[in-house]
Amino acid sequence: MWTIIAEPSSQVWKFDPSKGERVCGGDGSSAVWSLVDVEGTPPQPARCCHTAVVVPQSYGHLPIFNSGGGERGRAGRGKKSSKSKGRRSSASDSNLGSGSGSGARAHRAHMLVWGGVGGDLTCQIPANPAVVYALAFPCEASPAYEWIELSGIKGSAPPPRKNHSAVFFRGSMFVFGGDAYDPYNGRKSKGMGRDVWRLDLRRAKWIPVKAKAAELEAA
Repeated sequence: MWTIIAEPSSQVWKFDPSKGERVCGGDGSSAVWSLVDVEGTPPQPARCCHTAVVVPQSYGHLPIFNSGGGERGRAGRGKKSSKSKGRRSSASDSNLGSGSGSGARAHRAHMLVWGGVGGDLTCQIPANPAVVYALAFPCEASPAYEWIELSGIKGSAPPPRKNHSAVFFRGSMFVFGGDAYDPYNGRKSKGMGRDVWRLDLRRAKWIPVKAKAAELEAA
């Protein structure tokens, strides 16, 4: 049974179709959905209308995810934020492979969270576009989920927005479109149009993308 949340949430849920016989129309989904305990401070503010993309473990060695270019969530490494109540998934059932060195340098997969709005019931306070969060997934060297606030990102960040699209491709997160927050017009938003932005994870830098228009022929 789904629980309706009346305000932005920082909860992290895990969906595992391998644990249930029926994925759709099942018997309450208790075998497939589980609430995850995460160390560190979650994205601020709690938000909605954001995007999240998964970065494979093969990119976990990049400095932006480690002590050279990123920093742990504000709660600090080893300090856990308050745990969410409910059924939780254990770290051991989500191991994504081995890492090397300390937890801060383990090669881990990550989920990047950027943009969106939140802060109150109206969900109209924009998230700081200069801040990117990463949810580090467990691995052998670091058997826990952990929030990381990435730091040291260069370049001008995209304007704050919601309802945009994002995808990970060849070491970069690409962001497209969405609705922008207009600081000169109260809490109303306006369409962003067709702008494309790229977060280069290797260089830890935001780059605006100039895309050429192309005509598609009907099949």
